[in-house]
Amino acid sequence: MKRTEGVGCIAWGVEMRLPLILAGPIVRRATPEKVWVWLATRELLDPPHLMLFTNGNSPSSPGPVKASIEYYPVAVADNLWIYMLCAIPETPLDRGRTYFYDVRLNGTRPLFKSDDYRQFLLKGNRLPTFMLGARGNNNLHALYGSCRKLHGPNPDMMKAAEEILQNASDDNRPQYFFMGGDQVYADDVDNQLLTLTRPLRDALYGGKRETIPGLSPAVLGDTIDRSEFLESFFTSTHMPHHLLTFAEYAATYIMAWNGDLWDPLLKAGRFSDLGSADFSNRIIGQRVLDGAQGAKSARRVLANTICYMIFDDHEVTDDWFLNPEWQLNATKFDSGLRILTNGMAAYWAFQGWGNEPAAFDETYRATIGGFAESRGKGTQNAWSALIKTDWSFVAPTSPPAVFLDTRTKREASPTVSDIDRVGTRVIEGISLSTRRNKEAPRLLDGDERARLSGLIAKHATSGDPLIIVAAAPIFGFPPMEWVQRKIGGVSATTADLEGWSSNPRNFIDAFDLFLDAGSSPLIVLSGDVHYGFEVVGRISTTSHSVPFLQLCSSAMKNEVIGVDKFFFRIISLFGESVAAFGFWDLKENGKTDGPIAYTATNDNANDFFNRRYKSSPYYLMQTQFIKRSGRRSVKQLIERQNNLGELVVRGQQVSHRHWYPASSSGFSARSFKNWNTGSWPIADMVGAIKSIFGR
Repeated sequence: MKRTEGVGCIAWGVEMRLPLILAGPIVRRATPEKVWVWLATRELLDPPHLMLFTNGNSPSSPGPVKASIEYYPVAVADNLWIYMLCAIPETPLDRGRTYFYDVRLNGTRPLFKSDDYRQFLLKGNRLPTFMLGARGNNNLHALYGSCRKLHGPNPDMMKAAEEILQNASDDNRPQYFFMGGDQVYADDVDNQLLTLTRPLRDALYGGKRETIPGLSPAVLGDTIDRSEFLESFFTSTHMPHHLLTFAEYAATYIMAWNGDLWDPLLKAGRFSDLGSADFSNRIIGQRVLDGAQGAKSARRVLANTICYMIFDDHEVTDDWFLNPEWQLNATKFDSGLRILTNGMAAYWAFQGWGNEPAAFDETYRATIGGFAESRGKGTQNAWSALIKTDWSFVAPTSPPAVFLDTRTKREASPTVSDIDRVGTRVIEGISLSTRRNKEAPRLLDGDERARLSGLIAKHATSGDPLIIVAAAPIFGFPPMEWVQRKIGGVSATTADLEGWSSNPRNFIDAFDLFLDAGSSPLIVLSGDVHYGFEVVGRISTTSHSVPFLQLCSSAMKNEVIGVDKFFFRIISLFGESVAAFGFWDLKENGKTDGPIAYTATNDNANDFFNRRYKSSPYYLMQTQFIKRSGRRSVKQLIERQNNLGELVVRGQQVSHRHWYPASSSGFSARSFKNWNTGSWPIADMVGAIKSIFGR
């Protein structure tokens, strides 16, 4: 196909021309047997071949890897094609070795121009690179993060990720990037940013505007407050410029991952000097400029690490599928259903497809692509396909990483007994808690728990580590969760009662899933909460126990500021570094959703439950929070700045650190914390539990 010079669209009297490559390349699912690369283009390409090389820096002898190729294009707009490119080597690739890749049209002509390479190559390289996890079992080096809002507070930690990659040697480079949710923000959008993307949005559909059923076309204006038109079915507290159309969602992803597209937009109209003093909101302007620089870093990072991604809620809308009631209300409105479908279709095209490309057959691709390209035809069919999709998946790393969908497979968890309604009270001298807000969902329904159990059983090995990627921390920061529960008594959406602790039944679900795996340790990576922390702990029952690490990195570009940041500092002073809780699963008459009683463990409490609930399943959770190195007080247990997590697993050794902004132009890391699976700092309490219960 003949390459054209670009497709133009006029906005503010200025014409924007779309480049051929809109976003990417991004290395997605990769194993020694098969490598997938994602790409977004302006038009259908001549057959693109993904080429692999063992020595991509030698122009005379690039060392091609013999491989068969596959490619799958999907048109999602007039001028937007999403590609999954695949290379299947004749001989499996070596782990721990750097490979280079390129895309050639018909296997001969380069797709990328010299200016394209400039935008995504690491210094010193002629081609983009990737590396599979190093040789040997349990050998992994990964970056992870979440919550990247383009106009969020500076700096964008994608710049830190690039700095790490640029400075790393081959034997010390991160091979993977685990993206844990809120890769873009669809609800909390600054109006200047929404206006900035208008030429791109219009160009994707060749100037043809989308409409949303039930909403006047005027609502799609850049400056009108959209909140009042959405509050009947959405519950976000930041909706004045909520994304509505597929083009708006798609443009936001493209802007988040291709910083060079910002340049013509920034030069257009009144955005010629976004950060100048006369800009209507200079602080936001500077943050948007930082987002543009972060997007340039993001393109290099995603092109040179193997990336796996899972949604949280802001990719679609805040509180998305908070609980079954929320879902029923939002989808009964035609406008609500269309917006949700737009958001999820964009997630599939830009994120979900690459996690497990083979899971989406031609019919699925045609359904979602046809919906998006037609600007909304077949909404119900597309929505049905999207909502029935199993979004949880296992990344083929070593140790394996299980990414949890804790949003689309939720179920109600009603109170069922007097003990479940009491909140906290004293019974026979023991302070007993059951605190279950009726609005708080069970994050994994029965079908999803069964499916995850099968996945974990298939991929986990007893005695070896297992990584779980969950959007929100499973083992969170107790003082903050206590505040959330108190606020939740007034308003579930204000408190954002979607964490695991908001419904104690979620803890039991997690315990049941992970204990049987026998992993050592369980490593949980999370985000969502806009602060970072590290927890070492152990889950125990009367028969066995599992050591765990809860590692949280949040946010990449959305740290808490102002009064809220001061509140975070104060609340962190109330955290205890060591805690232990006992949980009793009080199944009533064989019901699987009975109440959960829990309390701080002590001899009196154990004696009470031994007498009253001896036949009920018992779980013990012990946690120890790690002090943030560099803090002046031992009780400063959370990282309040923008941050990026780094995880290294080498056999029995597990290491972790947070990168954070150390100055206006550089980044530093809290020193590596190291744990060894053979000498876990939290003792195994199985023997003690058996002695307490006499079994």
